[in-house]
Amino acid sequence: MMIKTSLNLLFILTSFTLFPCFAFAAGPNVEIIGPDDLVSLKPGIKQSIIARCISQGVSLEAHPELTVTIFQLGEVISFDAVLDSEPPRAFHSDIKERSAISQTIDEMISRIFIAPLPAWQSRQPAQAEPDYIPQTRQEIDLPFIATSLIVHNGSIYVSDEKTIYIINDEKAEPWWKTPRNERIFRIYAYQDSIIALVKKMNDLNSFLINQGKTAQHWNIPVIPVGGALASAQISSDSDIPDGINMWSEPRFLEEGPIALPHGTDFLSVTMGDVTQAKQNEETLTFDNKARLRVSSAGEIVWSSSTKISPLPMFIEKEINSDDPPARYYIMPRILVNDAEIITIRNDRGASKIFGNIIRFTGFEILAYSRKGSRFEDRTIVKTPKYYCADIALEDRSLLALIITDNNSFVQFIDL
Repeated sequence: MMIKTSLNLLFILTSFTLFPCFAFAAGPNVEIIGPDDLVSLKPGIKQSIIARCISQGVSLEAHPELTVTIFQLGEVISFDAVLDSEPPRAFHSDIKERSAISQTIDEMISRIFIAPLPAWQSRQPAQAEPDYIPQTRQEIDLPFIATSLIVHNGSIYVSDEKTIYIINDEKAEPWWKTPRNERIFRIYAYQDSIIALVKKMNDLNSFLINQGKTAQHWNIPVIPVGGALASAQISSDSDIPDGINMWSEPRFLEEGPIALPHGTDFLSVTMGDVTQAKQNEETLTFDNKARLRVSSAGEIVWSSSTKISPLPMFIEKEINSDDPPARYYIMPRILVNDAEIITIRNDRGASKIFGNIIRFTGFEILAYSRKGSRFEDRTIVKTPKYYCADIALEDRSLLALIITDNNSFVQFIDL
């Protein structure tokens, strides 16, 4: 019996260490409470869950956070898992020996991700079909890899890493260049000017540009929020999950402030009336788990159940010398049009299992509208290749900045 138990434990430990390449995968939260030799299995259990999900075609990136808790109560080991979905799904099993953990992981994956929901949970309101399918039309080809796009005072502006261009007669003409080695991440319209958010070394700076000339430079990220300029700092702390993903409370340079919930992604904040409650505009952003969030007066009204992939632009910080640098990735832009929230969902394909590798295999532009107490999404346009870096509104058209292998183009979509 002792030999059999030892072999079983050896099998578990071996299976938990077969997949070192998934060390940076976006995996579940695993908590183990018990003796040290049980707690020491935590890294292996997490990697084993990731590997088994992949082998069964389950995308952890496409699902909200999975939390697994293993708690030893005397001779019984309680194995619990909760998927923060809509509706939530859960799994529980009491096991009497550690050799059963491997089988229990398989049962958990099958029960939570693969088995059908009970009838009382599976009844979801049918989504209404859209009145029409938006049509794509004009394209503007760009002979460079673009990073951002806005429509400002009737003109279209696009940027690459070094230059902001204005579009004249479907041609990109240089309008402003970064003064040194800064890299442009995103551009914003602000009054009669444009603000460029740039990466300088491994920090974020901002430039205020008027008539193609630099009017002001900030050594911190400054962006327009609700018609006013605001700044915030991003933290780097080994106690913060995923490293640099915690923004400070915004400081408004002019009027304000606007209350934001804890964990808000500052750079994606926008304002808009999406609940039609005839009160103040809602604040729209992503949380630090990449879920779309609607809040009002600092209180969360709704959060999406699925995550949105970031863009490939990032800054990174050294937190622990023994670990790879922690990265903060820029999230997609959020727009509001006729009480609908519009944003981008790029498909990372197989690269979604690796935290610091981003490769896209297509994208969707989604519109979320309120249905009772929740928001439901519809697809405006979907493309099975390339990725979308930015979006903008012009009259009744949506402009999408699409990145190919070697260049870019602006796609016009009728709304």
